Amino acid sequence: MSCTACELRAPWLTQPRYRSCQLSSLDAQLLDAETSTTFTHVGALSVLGPTTPGGGLAATDLRALVGSRLHLVGPLRWRLQEVPLGLDLPYWVDSESLDLGYHVREATLPGPGTDEQLAEQIARLAARPLNRNKPLWECWLVHGLTGGRQAIYTKVHPAVIDGLTVAQALAVLMDTSPRPRVVPHRFSDEQYQAAGVLGMVGKSVWHLGTLPTQLLWSSLEMAPHLPELAGTSTVPGAGMLTRRLARFAQRWLPPAPPPAAPTPPETPFNGPVTANRRFAFTSLPLGEVAAVGAALGFTVDDVVTALCTTVLRRWLIDHDALPGTALAAAMPVSVRTETGPFATARTRLSLVPVALPTDDDDPARRL
Repeated sequence: MSCTACELRAPWLTQPRYRSCQLSSLDAQLLDAETSTTFTHVGALSVLGPTTPGGGLAATDLRALVGSRLHLVGPLRWRLQEVPLGLDLPYWVDSESLDLGYHVREATLPGPGTDEQLAEQIARLAARPLNRNKPLWECWLVHGLTGGRQAIYTKVHPAVIDGLTVAQALAVLMDTSPRPRVVPHRFSDEQYQAAGVLGMVGKSVWHLGTLPTQLLWSSLEMAPHLPELAGTSTVPGAGMLTRRLARFAQRWLPPAPPPAAPTPPETPFNGPVTANRRFAFTSLPLGEVAAVGAALGFTVDDVVTALCTTVLRRWLIDHDALPGTALAAAMPVSVRTETGPFATARTRLSLVPVALPTDDDDPARRL
């Protein structure tokens, strides 16, 4: 998010700082990418261990806990403020009051409450879009799991908190031991006030005035990648034109452009999507995963990615749909540099093109 300071109304250690905050283009794209069948929110599922009979977590307790610590996670207080006539990117505004009865809800599984039933319930919750008129998050307490367990499913839009920070937000709100920790009472970050209509319109006019320059620079950045666009090879003269544009642009841009994304092969995954979702989960000993990575010189993330590749390979083989080339994937990578989890609670995420070698039958080579 690109924030513009407006006014300091109180010392930092006693009261929060108020200023306007406009969404970045990346955050706005994450919102605009949503359709009736495609949602960009992310979710995190936490399964809580068994408790004594009648000693489970109640929704009222969860609301009280979240309400007492909500000031520590500023993004969960924000809602969208649109610019008149849609002339510019929207702003974040702190909610004057937050309806925790809406944001923290509960559901109960029918008997016997298996993990498969939990996955089906989470799939139904994930298939619902977030309400744009409220802060873009929901928290669901799920009862009825076998063995006296419960689950908490947290859904949040990455324009508010990127997926790699959701776990940090949960760690701030929750405790890992029965004895609750002492939390500070002061706000940990700025609060965002509603931007004035005249200020928003004036800033929009400035942005529209600089738009031609931005488009020209963006065109130069895109020119080296024009030959990679689908269909350019079929247009007469397009190949020569794109090569000349690429050579011209490279004179003005830094060297070493990013590598081209792998070409996706034909698979059953390439068809149109619906609003329905499927969710599945499993558990693996972290120590074993880390030991495999350490023995072979890889990270935990490398091993998990290889495991996902193996699962995809087996699924494609079972459905007689294994392609002869690697699958193409987009790997989310955090580009945060701050030491605190919410030093600047904005999207700090990049997508790296990755080839998943499902076509290789050797697990060591896949890793």
